[in-house]
Amino acid sequence: MDKGLIFAPHITGSPPEMIETLHAVLEAGATGVMFSETFAGGTVRMVRETTQ
Repeated sequence: MDKGLIFAPHITGSPPEMIETLHAVLEAGATGVMFSETFAGGTVRMVRETTQ
């Protein structure tokens, strides 16, 4: 079983800022991201739609 490392930085900001940051961290090699769905409602759907 592979026990690889997951690089999941925490991102935050307004929705447009989060999308910009999301693209930047994915380009930097992130294999996941963390963010607060409570702080910015609808973020899970926005990130999912952006990365599909």
